[in-house]
Amino acid sequence: MSDLQKYHISAAHERGVRASGFDARDPDQRHPVVNPVLDRVALARGSAKQQDPRAKALIRAKDKVLGRTRDRVIILAFAISSYPGIIANRAFAAETSSHPEIRRTQPEWSLLEAIGAVWASIPDLRDPAWVPILLSAILAALIAAALAQSYIGVRPMPRQHHRAPSKPTPASTHVPASAKPRIIKRPSWRTDASSRLGKVRQENQDAFRVVDLPGNRTALIVCDGAGGVEGGKLAAETAADGLASGLTKAFESELTLSWKDVVESSFARARDAVQAQKEAGITTAIVVLLDGHSLHFATLGDGALTMIWPDGMIQHLLAPHHRRDQPSNVIAGYIGHDCSVPPRIGTLRVEPGSLLFAMSDGVSDLLPFDGIADDRETIIQMLKTPGTELADHFLAQIEAARDPDTGAYLHHDNMTLAIGLLPNPEGDRDDG
Repeated sequence: MSDLQKYHISAAHERGVRASGFDARDPDQRHPVVNPVLDRVALARGSAKQQDPRAKALIRAKDKVLGRTRDRVIILAFAISSYPGIIANRAFAAETSSHPEIRRTQPEWSLLEAIGAVWASIPDLRDPAWVPILLSAILAALIAAALAQSYIGVRPMPRQHHRAPSKPTPASTHVPASAKPRIIKRPSWRTDASSRLGKVRQENQDAFRVVDLPGNRTALIVCDGAGGVEGGKLAAETAADGLASGLTKAFESELTLSWKDVVESSFARARDAVQAQKEAGITTAIVVLLDGHSLHFATLGDGALTMIWPDGMIQHLLAPHHRRDQPSNVIAGYIGHDCSVPPRIGTLRVEPGSLLFAMSDGVSDLLPFDGIADDRETIIQMLKTPGTELADHFLAQIEAARDPDTGAYLHHDNMTLAIGLLPNPEGDRDDG
Protein backbone atom coordinates (compact mmCIF):
# COMPACT_ATOMS: atom_id res chain seq x y z
CA MET A 1 0.00 0.00 0.00
CA SER A 2 1.33 3.42 -0.92
CA ASP A 3 1.84 6.10 1.69
CA LEU A 4 -1.11 8.26 2.59
CA GLN A 5 -1.07 11.52 0.71
CA LYS A 6 -1.12 14.68 2.83
CA TYR A 7 -3.70 17.03 1.43
CA HIS A 8 -2.81 20.62 0.76
CA ILE A 9 -4.18 23.14 3.29
CA SER A 10 -5.49 26.22 1.57
CA ALA A 11 -4.84 29.67 2.92
CA ALA A 12 -8.59 30.37 3.28
CA HIS A 13 -9.07 27.23 5.36
CA GLU A 14 -6.09 28.09 7.52
CA ARG A 15 -7.47 31.61 8.13
CA GLY A 16 -10.89 30.20 9.08
CA VAL A 17 -9.38 27.77 11.57
CA ARG A 18 -7.16 30.49 12.98
CA ALA A 19 -10.20 32.77 13.46
CA SER A 20 -11.76 30.13 15.71
CA GLY A 21 -8.67 30.11 17.95
CA PHE A 22 -6.91 27.01 16.59
CA ASP A 23 -4.08 26.34 14.16
CA ALA A 24 -4.61 24.11 11.14
CA ARG A 25 -0.99 22.92 11.09
CA ASP A 26 -0.25 22.67 14.83
CA PRO A 27 -3.09 21.19 17.02
CA ASP A 28 -1.42 22.44 20.21
CA GLN A 29 -1.18 26.02 19.02
CA ARG A 30 -3.83 28.58 20.11
CA HIS A 31 -4.54 32.04 18.64
CA PRO A 32 -6.51 34.98 20.04
CA VAL A 33 -10.15 34.90 18.96
CA VAL A 34 -11.18 38.12 17.21
CA ASN A 35 -14.84 38.91 16.56
CA PRO A 36 -14.84 41.90 14.20
CA VAL A 37 -18.62 42.35 14.36
CA LEU A 38 -18.63 42.76 18.13
CA ASP A 39 -15.60 45.02 17.90
CA ARG A 40 -17.43 47.22 15.40
CA VAL A 41 -20.50 47.38 17.62
CA ALA A 42 -18.38 48.38 20.58
CA LEU A 43 -16.46 50.96 18.52
CA ALA A 44 -19.72 52.32 17.13
CA ARG A 45 -20.44 53.80 20.54
CA GLY A 46 -17.26 55.84 20.24
CA SER A 47 -16.54 58.95 18.19
CA ALA A 48 -18.08 59.53 14.81
CA LYS A 49 -14.71 58.97 13.12
CA GLN A 50 -14.56 55.41 14.41
CA GLN A 51 -18.04 54.43 13.18
CA ASP A 52 -18.28 52.43 9.97
CA PRO A 53 -21.42 52.12 7.81
CA ARG A 54 -22.10 48.49 8.79
CA ALA A 55 -22.05 49.27 12.51
CA LYS A 56 -24.29 52.31 12.05
CA ALA A 57 -26.87 50.27 10.14
CA LEU A 58 -26.82 47.55 12.79
CA ILE A 59 -27.34 50.07 15.62
CA ARG A 60 -30.21 51.82 13.81
CA ALA A 61 -32.00 48.51 13.21
CA LYS A 62 -31.67 47.46 16.82
CA ASP A 63 -32.75 50.85 18.14
CA LYS A 64 -35.86 50.73 15.99
CA VAL A 65 -36.94 47.19 16.93
CA LEU A 66 -35.75 46.70 20.49
CA GLY A 67 -35.38 50.20 21.79
CA ARG A 68 -31.62 50.07 22.11
CA THR A 69 -31.70 46.98 24.29
CA ARG A 70 -29.88 44.25 22.40
CA ASP A 71 -26.64 46.18 22.06
CA ARG A 72 -26.70 46.84 25.79
CA VAL A 73 -27.05 43.13 26.36
CA ILE A 74 -24.04 42.52 24.14
CA ILE A 75 -22.00 45.06 26.08
CA LEU A 76 -23.28 43.49 29.35
CA ALA A 77 -22.10 40.09 28.12
CA PHE A 78 -18.68 41.62 27.55
CA ALA A 79 -18.66 42.93 31.10
CA ILE A 80 -19.76 39.67 32.74
CA SER A 81 -17.41 37.48 30.78
CA SER A 82 -14.55 39.87 31.49
CA TYR A 83 -15.08 39.84 35.25
CA PRO A 84 -13.11 36.91 36.78
CA GLY A 85 -15.12 34.27 38.62
CA ILE A 86 -18.63 35.07 37.27
CA ILE A 87 -18.61 32.89 34.15
CA ALA A 88 -15.29 31.04 34.32
CA ASN A 89 -12.03 31.16 36.15
CA ARG A 90 -9.60 31.51 33.31
CA ALA A 91 -6.58 31.29 35.63
CA PHE A 92 -7.80 27.88 36.85
CA ALA A 93 -8.42 26.77 33.27
CA ALA A 94 -4.92 27.77 32.26
CA GLU A 95 -3.40 25.80 35.15
CA THR A 96 -5.40 22.63 34.55
CA SER A 97 -5.28 22.56 30.75
CA SER A 98 -2.41 21.37 28.59
CA HIS A 99 -3.31 23.91 25.91
CA PRO A 100 -2.55 27.62 26.01
CA GLU A 101 -5.25 29.96 27.24
CA ILE A 102 -7.63 31.29 24.61
CA ARG A 103 -7.54 35.07 24.82
CA ARG A 104 -10.31 37.37 23.66
CA THR A 105 -9.57 40.78 22.22
CA GLN A 106 -12.19 42.69 24.20
CA PRO A 107 -12.07 45.44 26.75
CA GLU A 108 -11.52 44.44 30.39
CA TRP A 109 -14.34 45.62 32.67
CA SER A 110 -14.24 46.07 36.42
CA LEU A 111 -16.99 44.94 38.78
CA LEU A 112 -18.34 48.49 39.17
CA GLU A 113 -18.43 48.89 35.42
CA ALA A 114 -20.33 45.62 35.10
CA ILE A 115 -22.93 46.78 37.65
CA GLY A 116 -23.27 50.05 35.76
CA ALA A 117 -23.81 48.14 32.53
CA VAL A 118 -26.56 46.06 34.15
CA TRP A 119 -28.29 49.22 35.42
CA ALA A 120 -27.97 50.87 32.02
CA SER A 121 -29.46 47.81 30.29
CA ILE A 122 -32.79 48.30 32.09
CA PRO A 123 -35.17 49.94 29.58
CA ASP A 124 -36.80 53.27 30.24
CA LEU A 125 -40.38 52.42 31.24
CA ARG A 126 -41.49 55.93 30.29
CA ASP A 127 -40.94 55.04 26.66
CA PRO A 128 -44.42 54.75 24.98
CA ALA A 129 -43.23 51.62 23.20
CA TRP A 130 -43.25 49.78 26.55
CA VAL A 131 -46.90 50.57 27.43
CA PRO A 132 -48.40 47.65 25.44
CA ILE A 133 -45.80 45.32 26.90
CA LEU A 134 -46.57 46.36 30.48
CA LEU A 135 -50.34 46.07 29.92
CA SER A 136 -49.86 42.58 28.46
CA ALA A 137 -47.73 41.55 31.44
CA ILE A 138 -50.33 42.80 33.94
CA LEU A 139 -53.13 41.02 32.06
CA ALA A 140 -51.12 37.78 31.97
CA ALA A 141 -50.48 38.00 35.73
CA LEU A 142 -54.21 38.44 36.43
CA ILE A 143 -55.09 35.46 34.24
CA ALA A 144 -52.43 33.31 35.95
CA ALA A 145 -53.77 34.24 39.39
CA ALA A 146 -57.32 33.34 38.38
CA LEU A 147 -56.21 29.97 37.02
CA ALA A 148 -54.20 29.23 40.15
CA GLN A 149 -57.20 30.01 42.36
CA SER A 150 -59.54 27.86 40.28
CA TYR A 151 -57.41 24.80 39.58
CA ILE A 152 -54.59 24.68 42.09
CA GLY A 153 -56.65 25.64 45.09
CA VAL A 154 -54.74 28.75 46.11
CA ARG A 155 -56.89 30.95 48.31
CA PRO A 156 -56.11 34.41 49.66
CA MET A 157 -55.31 34.57 53.34
CA PRO A 158 -58.27 35.83 55.39
CA ARG A 159 -57.87 39.08 57.20
CA GLN A 160 -56.89 38.53 60.79
CA HIS A 161 -58.68 40.55 63.46
CA HIS A 162 -56.58 41.18 66.54
CA ARG A 163 -59.46 40.78 68.93
CA ALA A 164 -58.82 38.89 72.13
CA PRO A 165 -61.30 35.99 72.56
CA SER A 166 -63.54 36.06 75.61
CA LYS A 167 -62.61 32.47 76.45
CA PRO A 168 -59.44 30.54 75.63
CA THR A 169 -59.90 28.35 72.60
CA PRO A 170 -59.02 24.74 73.35
CA ALA A 171 -56.60 22.99 71.05
CA SER A 172 -58.20 20.78 68.45
CA THR A 173 -58.01 17.06 69.16
CA HIS A 174 -59.10 16.01 65.70
CA VAL A 175 -56.54 13.81 63.94
CA PRO A 176 -56.95 13.17 60.21
CA ALA A 177 -57.64 9.55 59.34
CA SER A 178 -54.46 9.36 57.28
CA ALA A 179 -52.38 10.52 60.27
CA LYS A 180 -53.81 8.04 62.77
CA PRO A 181 -51.48 5.11 63.55
CA ARG A 182 -52.58 1.77 62.22
CA ILE A 183 -53.52 -0.56 65.05
CA ILE A 184 -52.83 -4.21 64.27
CA LYS A 185 -55.11 -6.43 66.32
CA ARG A 186 -53.65 -9.61 67.76
CA PRO A 187 -55.33 -12.74 66.45
CA SER A 188 -57.60 -14.37 69.01
CA TRP A 189 -56.94 -17.92 70.10
CA ARG A 190 -59.81 -20.37 70.45
CA THR A 191 -59.54 -22.22 73.76
CA ASP A 192 -61.30 -24.98 75.67
CA ALA A 193 -60.48 -26.70 78.97
CA SER A 194 -61.93 -29.36 81.22
CA SER A 195 -61.06 -31.53 84.23
CA ARG A 196 -62.41 -34.93 85.39
CA LEU A 197 -62.12 -36.87 88.60
CA GLY A 198 -61.74 -40.17 86.81
CA LYS A 199 -62.58 -43.66 88.08
CA VAL A 200 -59.60 -44.33 90.34
CA ARG A 201 -59.37 -41.30 92.69
CA GLN A 202 -61.59 -40.15 95.50
CA GLU A 203 -60.80 -36.45 95.08
CA ASN A 204 -59.94 -34.29 92.08
CA GLN A 205 -56.71 -32.57 93.04
CA ASP A 206 -56.27 -30.92 89.64
CA ALA A 207 -57.16 -27.29 88.92
CA PHE A 208 -57.24 -25.18 85.76
CA ARG A 209 -57.90 -21.57 84.81
CA VAL A 210 -58.55 -19.82 81.48
CA VAL A 211 -57.69 -16.15 82.04
CA ASP A 212 -58.54 -13.32 79.62
CA LEU A 213 -55.80 -10.68 79.82
CA PRO A 214 -55.49 -7.15 78.40
CA GLY A 215 -54.32 -6.83 74.81
CA ASN A 216 -56.39 -9.75 73.46
CA ARG A 217 -54.20 -12.24 75.32
CA THR A 218 -55.26 -15.49 77.00
CA ALA A 219 -53.54 -17.54 79.67
CA LEU A 220 -54.02 -21.29 80.29
CA ILE A 221 -53.10 -22.62 83.75
CA VAL A 222 -53.02 -26.29 84.72
CA CYS A 223 -52.04 -27.37 88.28
CA ASP A 224 -51.80 -30.96 89.56
CA GLY A 225 -51.76 -31.40 93.33
CA ALA A 226 -49.51 -34.18 94.56
CA GLY A 227 -51.70 -37.14 95.54
CA GLY A 228 -49.20 -38.61 97.97
CA VAL A 229 -49.16 -35.50 100.14
CA GLU A 230 -52.02 -34.08 102.16
CA GLY A 231 -53.52 -30.82 100.93
CA GLY A 232 -52.87 -31.41 97.24
CA LYS A 233 -56.28 -30.07 96.18
CA LEU A 234 -55.88 -26.91 98.29
CA ALA A 235 -52.39 -26.37 96.92
CA ALA A 236 -53.56 -26.73 93.29
CA GLU A 237 -56.54 -24.39 93.70
CA THR A 238 -54.52 -21.79 95.62
CA ALA A 239 -51.63 -21.88 93.16
CA ALA A 240 -53.98 -21.56 90.16
CA ASP A 241 -55.61 -18.51 91.72
CA GLY A 242 -52.26 -16.98 92.63
CA LEU A 243 -50.87 -17.48 89.12
CA ALA A 244 -53.99 -16.01 87.52
CA SER A 245 -53.84 -13.00 89.85
CA GLY A 246 -50.14 -12.46 89.18
CA LEU A 247 -50.60 -12.58 85.39
CA THR A 248 -53.53 -10.16 85.52
CA LYS A 249 -51.64 -7.69 87.69
CA ALA A 250 -48.55 -7.88 85.47
CA PHE A 251 -50.44 -7.13 82.25
CA GLU A 252 -52.65 -4.46 83.78
CA SER A 253 -49.62 -2.49 84.96
CA GLU A 254 -48.10 0.24 82.83
CA LEU A 255 -44.66 -1.33 83.07
CA THR A 256 -43.12 -3.16 80.14
CA LEU A 257 -42.11 -6.53 81.57
CA SER A 258 -40.35 -9.43 79.94
CA TRP A 259 -41.87 -12.91 80.08
CA LYS A 260 -39.20 -13.87 82.60
CA ASP A 261 -40.25 -10.99 84.86
CA VAL A 262 -43.93 -11.94 84.54
CA VAL A 263 -43.20 -15.56 85.40
CA GLU A 264 -41.04 -14.71 88.40
CA SER A 265 -43.61 -12.32 89.87
CA SER A 266 -46.56 -14.66 89.21
CA PHE A 267 -44.90 -17.76 90.65
CA ALA A 268 -43.68 -15.78 93.66
CA ARG A 269 -47.28 -14.69 94.30
CA ALA A 270 -48.54 -18.27 93.93
CA ARG A 271 -45.84 -19.65 96.25
CA ASP A 272 -46.61 -17.05 98.90
CA ALA A 273 -50.32 -17.86 98.68
CA VAL A 274 -49.73 -21.61 99.04
CA GLN A 275 -47.23 -21.08 101.84
CA ALA A 276 -49.83 -19.05 103.72
CA GLN A 277 -52.17 -22.06 103.69
CA LYS A 278 -50.88 -24.24 106.52
CA GLU A 279 -52.82 -27.27 105.33
CA ALA A 280 -51.77 -26.91 101.70
CA GLY A 281 -49.57 -29.54 100.12
CA ILE A 282 -47.58 -29.21 96.89
CA THR A 283 -48.60 -28.87 93.25
CA THR A 284 -47.15 -28.76 89.77
CA ALA A 285 -47.91 -25.86 87.47
CA ILE A 286 -48.11 -25.26 83.73
CA VAL A 287 -48.69 -21.69 82.54
CA VAL A 288 -49.18 -20.81 78.85
CA LEU A 289 -49.61 -17.26 77.53
CA LEU A 290 -51.29 -17.11 74.11
CA ASP A 291 -50.24 -13.75 72.67
CA GLY A 292 -51.12 -13.49 68.99
CA HIS A 293 -48.51 -15.35 66.98
CA SER A 294 -46.35 -15.76 70.08
CA LEU A 295 -46.64 -18.49 72.68
CA HIS A 296 -44.90 -18.15 76.06
CA PHE A 297 -44.81 -20.95 78.60
CA ALA A 298 -43.50 -21.77 82.06
CA THR A 299 -43.55 -25.26 83.58
CA LEU A 300 -42.76 -26.55 87.05
CA GLY A 301 -43.00 -30.26 87.86
CA ASP A 302 -44.43 -32.65 85.30
CA GLY A 303 -47.40 -33.06 82.98
CA ALA A 304 -47.20 -32.31 79.25
CA LEU A 305 -47.22 -29.32 76.93
CA THR A 306 -47.45 -30.35 73.29
CA MET A 307 -47.76 -28.45 70.03
CA ILE A 308 -49.18 -29.96 66.84
CA TRP A 309 -48.11 -27.80 63.92
CA PRO A 310 -50.18 -27.22 60.76
CA ASP A 311 -48.09 -29.76 58.85
CA GLY A 312 -48.88 -32.46 61.44
CA MET A 313 -45.51 -32.40 63.20
CA ILE A 314 -45.65 -33.02 66.98
CA GLN A 315 -43.43 -31.08 69.38
CA HIS A 316 -43.29 -31.73 73.14
CA LEU A 317 -42.27 -28.55 74.95
CA LEU A 318 -42.21 -29.62 78.61
CA ALA A 319 -39.12 -31.09 80.25
CA PRO A 320 -40.31 -32.54 83.61
CA HIS A 321 -38.54 -31.87 86.89
CA HIS A 322 -37.63 -35.52 87.43
CA ARG A 323 -34.41 -37.19 88.48
CA ARG A 324 -32.85 -39.92 86.41
CA ASP A 325 -32.22 -42.08 89.48
CA GLN A 326 -35.75 -41.65 90.89
CA PRO A 327 -39.18 -43.01 89.86
CA SER A 328 -41.26 -40.83 87.55
CA ASN A 329 -43.75 -40.03 90.31
CA VAL A 330 -41.04 -38.19 92.24
CA ILE A 331 -40.79 -34.54 91.23
CA ALA A 332 -37.96 -32.15 92.05
CA GLY A 333 -39.74 -28.87 91.25
CA TYR A 334 -43.12 -27.74 92.58
CA ILE A 335 -45.05 -25.02 94.42
CA GLY A 336 -45.27 -25.43 98.19
CA HIS A 337 -43.17 -26.64 101.16
CA ASP A 338 -40.60 -23.87 100.63
CA CYS A 339 -39.49 -25.19 97.23
CA SER A 340 -37.60 -22.47 95.32
CA VAL A 341 -36.80 -24.35 92.09
CA PRO A 342 -37.47 -21.90 89.23
CA PRO A 343 -39.85 -22.86 86.42
CA ARG A 344 -38.57 -23.65 82.96
CA ILE A 345 -39.67 -21.03 80.47
CA GLY A 346 -39.72 -20.63 76.70
CA THR A 347 -41.21 -18.74 73.77
CA LEU A 348 -42.36 -19.89 70.34
CA ARG A 349 -43.43 -18.20 67.16
CA VAL A 350 -46.71 -19.94 66.31
CA GLU A 351 -48.05 -20.56 62.82
CA PRO A 352 -51.78 -20.19 62.11
CA GLY A 353 -53.54 -23.54 62.25
CA SER A 354 -51.43 -24.81 65.17
CA LEU A 355 -52.95 -26.76 68.09
CA LEU A 356 -51.68 -26.57 71.67
CA PHE A 357 -52.37 -29.12 74.43
CA ALA A 358 -51.54 -28.46 78.11
CA MET A 359 -52.39 -31.33 80.49
CA SER A 360 -51.69 -33.06 83.75
CA ASP A 361 -49.82 -36.37 83.78
CA GLY A 362 -53.10 -38.25 84.09
CA VAL A 363 -53.79 -37.31 80.43
CA SER A 364 -50.35 -37.16 78.86
CA ASP A 365 -49.79 -40.91 79.17
CA LEU A 366 -52.98 -41.76 77.25
CA LEU A 367 -53.69 -38.91 74.79
CA PRO A 368 -53.21 -40.23 71.19
CA PHE A 369 -51.06 -37.44 69.73
CA ASP A 370 -50.41 -39.28 66.47
CA GLY A 371 -54.13 -39.81 65.88
CA ILE A 372 -54.85 -36.15 66.65
CA ALA A 373 -52.16 -35.03 64.18
CA ASP A 374 -53.62 -37.26 61.47
CA ASP A 375 -57.18 -36.02 62.08
CA ARG A 376 -56.27 -32.43 63.00
CA GLU A 377 -58.58 -30.81 60.41
CA THR A 378 -61.65 -32.47 61.95
CA ILE A 379 -60.46 -31.53 65.45
CA ILE A 380 -59.95 -27.92 64.39
CA GLN A 381 -63.47 -27.71 62.99
CA MET A 382 -64.86 -29.18 66.22
CA LEU A 383 -62.95 -26.61 68.27
CA LYS A 384 -64.27 -23.80 66.07
CA THR A 385 -67.86 -24.97 66.44
CA PRO A 386 -69.61 -23.19 69.35
CA GLY A 387 -70.82 -25.48 72.11
CA THR A 388 -68.44 -28.32 71.27
CA GLU A 389 -66.62 -29.25 74.48
CA LEU A 390 -63.62 -30.76 72.75
CA ALA A 391 -61.41 -31.02 75.86
CA ASP A 392 -64.10 -32.87 77.81
CA HIS A 393 -64.71 -35.10 74.77
CA PHE A 394 -61.09 -36.28 74.90
CA LEU A 395 -61.23 -36.76 78.67
CA ALA A 396 -64.41 -38.83 78.42
CA GLN A 397 -62.75 -41.19 75.95
CA ILE A 398 -59.68 -41.56 78.17
CA GLU A 399 -61.82 -42.08 81.25
CA ALA A 400 -63.81 -44.86 79.58
CA ALA A 401 -60.78 -46.69 78.14
CA ARG A 402 -60.12 -50.12 79.69
CA ASP A 403 -57.51 -52.83 79.38
CA PRO A 404 -58.95 -55.43 76.94
CA ASP A 405 -57.43 -58.30 78.93
CA THR A 406 -58.20 -57.31 82.52
CA GLY A 407 -60.98 -54.78 82.05
CA ALA A 408 -59.20 -52.30 84.37
CA TYR A 409 -59.28 -48.62 83.64
CA LEU A 410 -56.22 -47.39 81.80
CA HIS A 411 -56.01 -44.01 83.56
CA HIS A 412 -54.45 -43.79 87.02
CA ASP A 413 -55.04 -40.20 88.11
CA ASN A 414 -57.24 -37.14 87.78
CA MET A 415 -57.37 -35.73 84.27
CA THR A 416 -57.12 -32.08 83.20
CA LEU A 417 -56.73 -30.84 79.61
CA ALA A 418 -56.56 -27.31 78.10
CA ILE A 419 -56.54 -26.80 74.31
CA GLY A 420 -55.64 -23.74 72.24
CA LEU A 421 -56.02 -23.10 68.49
CA LEU A 422 -54.53 -20.21 66.54
CA PRO A 423 -56.96 -19.92 63.59
CA ASN A 424 -55.98 -18.95 60.10
CA PRO A 425 -56.84 -15.38 59.07
CA GLU A 426 -60.31 -14.76 57.66
CA GLY A 427 -60.55 -15.75 54.03
CA ASP A 428 -58.34 -18.85 54.19
CA ARG A 429 -59.98 -22.06 53.10
CA ASP A 430 -59.12 -24.09 56.16
CA ASP A 431 -56.97 -24.27 59.29
CA GLY A 432 -55.46 -27.63 58.68
